[in-house]
Amino acid sequence: MFGFGKRNALIRELLEQRMRAAGFDDMESRLKVKELGSFKLLASPEGTIVGIIEIVINQQRNGVLLVDIIKKIENKRRRIGGMPLEFNELLQLAIGPNPSLAVFEFCAYRIEVEHYGVMTKEQVYEAVDKATQIIATW
Repeated sequence: MFGFGKRNALIRELLEQRMRAAGFDDMESRLKVKELGSFKLLASPEGTIVGIIEIVINQQRNGVLLVDIIKKIENKRRRIGGMPLEFNELLQLAIGPNPSLAVFEFCAYRIEVEHYGVMTKEQVYEAVDKATQIIATW
C-alpha cells in the first residue's frame, strides 16, 4: 500500500516505545528491534495495528464505508481467530454516532485475538492514535 520502508520504520518506532515503557531501554534491546526483518515486524502487535490503520485510511479515501472496511479486514483475518459476539458489537460502533471509536476497538479486538496478553487496551489505543496521525500524512 504505502512503502515498506515507511511502514517498517513506523512499526519499529511503536515497538520501541512499548519496550521502553516496559523498562527495556538498554542498547541491546533497541538493537534487537532494529535487527527485526519485515516479516517479524509485520507479525508483531504493532504490525497488526499499522496494517489495519493503513487499510482503513486507504479505503476511506476511496469512499468505502467503515463498517464495510472492518468486515473485509475481519474476513481476511478470521482464519487466525475471532470472537463473533464481540465483532458484531464492533460493527454496531462502526455504524453508530462515533464510528472512529470502532477503529480503536477493532484494533484492540484483533490484538486480543492475535496477540493475547501482549498489549493492554490503553497501549493499543495509544499505538492506534500515533499510527493514525503518521499514516494520515502518507
